[in-house]
Amino acid sequence: MDADPYVAVHFGVSLDTDPEQARDLLLGAYHAHPSILDHPAPSVIFSQLTPDGITLSVTGYVRGPRITGDIKSDLLFEILNRLGAAKIPLSKPQTVMVGRLHDQSRAAFATTTSLLLRSSEQE
Repeated sequence: MDADPYVAVHFGVSLDTDPEQARDLLLGAYHAHPSILDHPAPSVIFSQLTPDGITLSVTGYVRGPRITGDIKSDLLFEILNRLGAAKIPLSKPQTVMVGRLHDQSRAAFATTTSLLLRSSEQE
């Protein structure tokens, strides 16, 4: 037996966001979409809390698997509009760059770092 088709979206919001407000916004978008089934009802789980933000996952069931891509696209546009209107920022994950610096780049990095450190000591 095949599992019921569903549309799941995962959103990271900043740590200073009220998670209940974000949950209500996500559920509102899912309930408003005509292709999301009422039963089983859409749900939101608080899936992660990290230094980068809060991750909420919302799931809603649909009638068939062939329409999930279009519905997910509709929901992403709607959720981003609602987040923007509510002034809820998305989380901004930290970027870590790992690699080897060439000798010339390494020297420039050391010079820049040294200048920044001296500048901050003078303040």
